[in-house]
Formats: sequence, structure tokens, C-alpha cells
Amino acid sequence: DGVLKTANAACVKLLGCQGIPLGKVNFLDLLFEPGRRAHFLDLISRQRMVEGWETVIRDCKGKQMHVIVNTAPLYDASQAFAGWEGCITDISMLKQTLEERDRLEDNLRQAQKLEAIGQLAAGIAHEINTPTQYVGDNLRFLKESFGELDSLLTQLVMLGGAPAGKLLGDADFDYLKEEIPRALNQSLEGVDRVAKIVRAMKEFSHPAREKTATDLNRAIQSTITVASNEWKYVAEMEMDLDANLPAVHCSPAEFNQVVLNIVVNAAHAISDVVGDGGKGKGKIRVKTRPEGEWAIVEI
Repeated sequence: DGVLKTANAACVKLLGCQGIPLGKVNFLDLLFEPGRRAHFLDLISRQRMVEGWETVIRDCKGKQMHVIVNTAPLYDASQAFAGWEGCITDISMLKQTLEERDRLEDNLRQAQKLEAIGQLAAGIAHEINTPTQYVGDNLRFLKESFGELDSLLTQLVMLGGAPAGKLLGDADFDYLKEEIPRALNQSLEGVDRVAKIVRAMKEFSHPAREKTATDLNRAIQSTITVASNEWKYVAEMEMDLDANLPAVHCSPAEFNQVVLNIVVNAAHAISDVVGDGGKGKGKIRVKTRPEGEWAIVEI
């Protein structure tokens, strides 16, 4: 029925039942979860040893703990069944340590996954860079060529007179003359923006951890470009980067990560106030300057 007959001092201390008559302490009541109590009763109903049964109990003072229970049938001198004997081991600290280890392992796996994604992103950025370059080169060629065609067509109209002018008019050339350069300029602007983002991604994702002479201004610009999706809807970015800032011997990857964390935190803090930007935008200021032998970065 779960009532304790005898218990050593360590068991009494573990169960927090000092000063309580043992006859008033019921082990089954400590198994406060009905499912666990039913499970334990099922185990001992077979009158066999129960080894390494892990569960949660609540001691006589209401404190919860993780324990391992080992128990075996007890027989009297005539070999008649006389109850159960066993031991309870408190594994709460061990359980906590194992959970902490599991959490750290999860964090490590996540960090390794992010590092792998970073290396992959650097490769993808490198691959995107080449087609972006020739798309840009071709657009610049088209822009220059259209300027020459415009001049050529003007001369042809002068030579061809009214019939040539009518043909160009029918083709709505005045509209095309105005819109084609505009479309080419917008396309070039878009390609330049893609190239800037790809270049920033490539620099930011570089896997090297060794220390090297680093242009902090360029590292900051790359990081802010990569993080633009985090801040552009809620904040204006104001950069005052001193061109005289010397190169600093440091780990570029770790420096980039620090700047990224601070800028993203700033964007989140601003977002908490302005929402999605409907109440106006905040401002993030980034400034660098040399000061003696130091390079100062202010965000």
C-alpha cells in the first residue's frame, strides 16, 4: 500500500520527512502524477525487481526532484511476501546538467549550421557576381549604343526629309527616345545595387577567422548592407566614416558579427517604438574616427 516501514537517515533527509512518523509517509503519494503512480503499481504487481526506474517525485515538503528508484520484493523467514525494499537516488543535479549539455549541443549545432550557411552564402555570392557583371556591362553597352543610334537616326531624318520623319513619328520614336534611356538607367541602378549586396555578402560571409589588417569602414559598410532588410523599414542609416581611419589588426568575421548584432538590436529597439514604420522612422548613426593609437567605432 506504499506505507514506509523503515527508512535510513539518508532516505528520511531525501524525502524531507524529518519529524514525521514513518507510518504517516506513503511512497505512492509522493508519485503525484497519476500516470506515473499507475505505472509503478503495474511494475511492482509482478513482484519482480524494478531497476533504474526514473521519475519525478514530490517530497513531504512539496519540493519536486528527479529520482531513480531501484526496488525488489522482500520476503520473511518463511519466504512469504512481506513488502518491498529498495533505494531512491536523487538525480536532479545530474538531470539539470544533462539538460544544460543538450541545450549547449543544440546551440553548437545551430552555430555550425549557421557557419555552413555563411560559407555557402559566400560561394553563392561569388557565383552571382559573374552574371551580374556581364549584365551590367551589356546594359552599359546598350545605353551607349542607343545614344549613337539616336544621333544616327537624327541625321537620317535630315537626309530622308518628311517621309523619314513620318515613319519615325508612326513608330512613336520621341516616346522611345525618352523612355529607353530611362529604363536602361533604372536597370543599371538595379544591377549596381545587386552587385553591392552580393559584394557585401561575399565579404561578410568570408569564413576566415585569422586576424588580419582590416579596413573597418569597409567591413561596417558591408555589414550594414547585408543587414539592410532588418533596419530599412524602421530606421534611416546615417554613416560618418572617417577616411583617415587606419587598418586594424583583428578578425574581420568576428568584427562583422559584433556590428551586425548591435545594428540588428538597434533596429529591433526602434521597431518596438515605431512599429512597422507607420509612426515615422528612427535613426541609427554609425561613426568611426581615429584617436591616438585607437580606432573608435560609435553606433
